[in-house]
Amino acid sequence: MQTLGMTKPHNGRSVLLWICAIQFGSIAFPAEQPGQLSSVISHVLTHGKNNNIPPAVARALGLSTNTPALGKFVFTTSPPETNAFWVSLQNTNAAVIITRKANMCWYYVTDSSGQLLHAMVNDFNSKLYHGGGTNLSIIKQREPFEVQKRKWLDMYGR
Repeated sequence: MQTLGMTKPHNGRSVLLWICAIQFGSIAFPAEQPGQLSSVISHVLTHGKNNNIPPAVARALGLSTNTPALGKFVFTTSPPETNAFWVSLQNTNAAVIITRKANMCWYYVTDSSGQLLHAMVNDFNSKLYHGGGTNLSIIKQREPFEVQKRKWLDMYGR
């Protein structure tokens, strides 16, 4: 398995970076009926590359306590941004849509229903794993989340 590191993109490989280490409670991901993102999640689980989210980032996103979050991801690069869709192997209803532009990275936690559950941003110039992440308002991030979600649905939605 590979872990998304804290390096710059190279040769189209693991291009997204996981950072931030703020603490807050876990987000619940109840089992639901197939939802809007079910086909995207299915595609990622079938065709994605293995990937672990480091413990501090997984905790900040509400995916685990102090353990890595095991998952799979697919990514696309369309300058000036890189996008990834990560899906949990421990809870296949949990997903994270990631967008990186320059030194900023946005994380949108969702599930198969396609609802925005948590939004966070990190500035890569900040201290990694030392409070570099900032929680964002779900209300204010709904529109950018919907734009990113639509990209994934256009690629892998049925």
